[in-house]
Amino acid sequence: MKKIHLLSLILIFIISQTDFAVAQWSGLGNGLNGQVSAIVEFQNELYVGGKFTANGTNATTLNHIAKWNGTSWSAVGSGFDEEVKTLVVFNNQLYAGGTFTHSGATALNHVAKLSGGTWVDVAQGFNSNVNALYVFQDALYAGGAFSQSGATAVNKIAKLVSNSWTNPNNTIVTGEVKAIAQHLGNLYIGGFPFGVLRMDAATWTSIGALSGQVYAMGSFQYQSSTTKYLYIGGDFTVAPSFGLCVYNGSSYATPFNQYLQPSKVYAILPTATKLFTGGQFSVSATWGAGQTRVSNNISQKAYTTPWDTMSATFSAGATVFALGTYGNRLVAGGTFTTINGVTCTNIAIRSTTVGIDEISDNVTDYTFFPSPMTDMATLRITTKTPLIKPGLSIFDNQSRLISSLQSDYTQSNNETEFSIRRNDLSAGLYYYVVTDENGNGILSDKFIIQ
Repeated sequence: MKKIHLLSLILIFIISQTDFAVAQWSGLGNGLNGQVSAIVEFQNELYVGGKFTANGTNATTLNHIAKWNGTSWSAVGSGFDEEVKTLVVFNNQLYAGGTFTHSGATALNHVAKLSGGTWVDVAQGFNSNVNALYVFQDALYAGGAFSQSGATAVNKIAKLVSNSWTNPNNTIVTGEVKAIAQHLGNLYIGGFPFGVLRMDAATWTSIGALSGQVYAMGSFQYQSSTTKYLYIGGDFTVAPSFGLCVYNGSSYATPFNQYLQPSKVYAILPTATKLFTGGQFSVSATWGAGQTRVSNNISQKAYTTPWDTMSATFSAGATVFALGTYGNRLVAGGTFTTINGVTCTNIAIRSTTVGIDEISDNVTDYTFFPSPMTDMATLRITTKTPLIKPGLSIFDNQSRLISSLQSDYTQSNNETEFSIRRNDLSAGLYYYVVTDENGNGILSDKFIIQ
């Protein structure tokens, strides 16, 4: 019995290592029959919006919005008559914005809230499209092409206050708002032809015009764990890069590696350890010793690394329009049919934990015990060469960094051992990330606190 038990443990270890080490993409059911434009996780289910009207086989009517429960797609209320362009969770309720004007027979003006399985009006909505919904400082903002909400004039950007849409300040925004993001405590909006504006008290201040549309923005570290830049995606040029630039606090700049012409970036997703971009682009990066890695349609980077491929070869003509997470794994949506030859009709999920690369070649063995963890746990890692100044970070199942968990480590030759103390963490599922001296992820796995 002892031999059988030991063999079982070895097999479990090999299986878990293989599953962890190879980043794979797979479809979600039969996929969807049209473009996916928005992705959000809500109450442990994946919600997506877009131009689709049914699942990939046209067997299930979905009407521009759908939810995935882990095994199948289903409708969300009566859906909508036109595209859902943006989804957000605000005050534990799901909001949708887009080009739609109805949900079934109910008139809704480009923005709606899910209530008891039915889509309902939000403060009379708007007179034109909503392209972006965003939560900033406990308030909901909407950006788009609109100029009115009911009888109230609101210019392209609005804030929900006491069930009324209002202007955030007195400045009139011309053009169309396509993206909203926060960066270093300020709210930014992006669009055309104004480029990017920053909200400064009672005014919108331009940080500079761009030569094309802005479709996405996100705040992430740049070459340092303490320095953050605003990453901006679109179809513009900031020489020598196309489709993506950074704002460094005073001007636009190239994002470490240039995106090649022609490039369009439609989605930006910052996480605790990685930045993801999606669109229709190509980016080439050199990784030491002349090794070149080329990413197409989707890419990732840590703050200290160049852009890196994500083991994804998309079908011809593919575009990634949306990025999100589900169960702490990356989800990509857009217009594509396959990834790496595997059928993924307009939506796909990656097998590895968000923000973590495949296991480093330097790691030969690791174990976490006891599992489940109670008050204390040990993570023991064996490597080919000794780790230099390794780090350990803990994240919850929503990719949020947990600061209350403490750890320290000891080393002996090629073995590194972390001691982890629970402190005040509640029971549940968590993830650990081990980094090297450059802040690059070398190992990740999940664990349970009991």
